[in-house]
Amino acid sequence: MLPEIPFMEEELYLAMRLGFPEAEARQLATAMATLSPGAIGWGFTEDTLMLISLASPELEKKVADFRARWGRIYDEATWDAKRAEMKQALIDAGKLPPDA
Repeated sequence: MLPEIPFMEEELYLAMRLGFPEAEARQLATAMATLSPGAIGWGFTEDTLMLISLASPELEKKVADFRARWGRIYDEATWDAKRAEMKQALIDAGKLPPDA
């Protein structure tokens, strides 16, 4: 059985705004939120999940739960290192506050 999409469109939009221009972020969020599990193109890459996890503490927990239930590509050490790198890049770009 395929997982339900655990993220609401507005949560996805919040995350996509970190990495994409406003209009593109909205389009991506809408597309991700409306895909049916099993549809071609359905799913979340680890990098997309990282971006979502950086949008808020609540989304970080949702991503952790999703990854625990449906599997991971990166081991935890790799996930943590790549997530820290992405977080720093977003801080450097002014997309996240320094204390995020």
